[in-house]
Amino acid sequence: MDITTIGFDIAKSVFQVHGVDGAGEVVLRRRLSRGQVLALFERLPPCLVGMEACGSAHHWARAVLALALSYKTRSLLVAQRTAVVNALRAHLTEFGIIARQGPIGSAALVALVRNGDERLPELARESLGDVADMIEATEAKIALIDGKLAEVAKKSDACRRLLAIPGIGPVAAGTLLALSGDMTRFRTGRDYAAWLGLTPRQNSSGERVRIGRMSKAGNRDLRTLLVLGQMSVMRRARSNPPRVSAWVLGLMKRRPPLVVAVAMAAKTARIIWAMLSRGEDYRLQAA
Repeated sequence: MDITTIGFDIAKSVFQVHGVDGAGEVVLRRRLSRGQVLALFERLPPCLVGMEACGSAHHWARAVLALALSYKTRSLLVAQRTAVVNALRAHLTEFGIIARQGPIGSAALVALVRNGDERLPELARESLGDVADMIEATEAKIALIDGKLAEVAKKSDACRRLLAIPGIGPVAAGTLLALSGDMTRFRTGRDYAAWLGLTPRQNSSGERVRIGRMSKAGNRDLRTLLVLGQMSVMRRARSNPPRVSAWVLGLMKRRPPLVVAVAMAAKTARIIWAMLSRGEDYRLQAA
């Protein structure tokens, strides 16, 4: 069921739910008892929910926002994992031990602490073992949330369509739907990209136009997901160039990797806006 917006009529015992898709067609109309409300919203894809302002509105808003909170919780856990991995990396550097960046490098450092290394004193291994425990526990929590979010994404037609975009996985697709809200409130795809902070700042006067760096306004989590997703596309492009457009390959030859990733993320944001606001499917970019 592809629902983008829900009208939620609150009462004491009997509730009315009215849902429409991206084209404004009615796809859900149901009368619910109090006990049925949360069970219904748990089965629905991430969408915009509107309700009247009344005494119980805050309670129900908190209840139906549980999915968005799951994405925010995941973001917090990822930040905590990064901080702890960096701490472990810094401690091991003092003993002359370094590893590559990214998940592979952090896994190697944890394995080194677990298996022991002649360069590490016994006391240091014991202390760093606690740090390794924190990393593994955090990764387990992230994996648990990812599994739940992937299940939610499978139930959403909009999520499945977004998964066709290179660099967009289940977590990114669900987060975009949960946190972006109603896409029709953005007049153009560029407006959506600007809301994400993916467009450059402008400082112009008279006839002189000055274009600055990326604004970094808006939702940091969404912007980060899009940029990291496009960096993964770039990594694959180096080993299989025909799978990406000539525009991307040209950028990769001329500009630094992060600049290219941001430009690709901004273009992806425009594509996402077109797909969600118009109900379109992804079309492979030829150039």
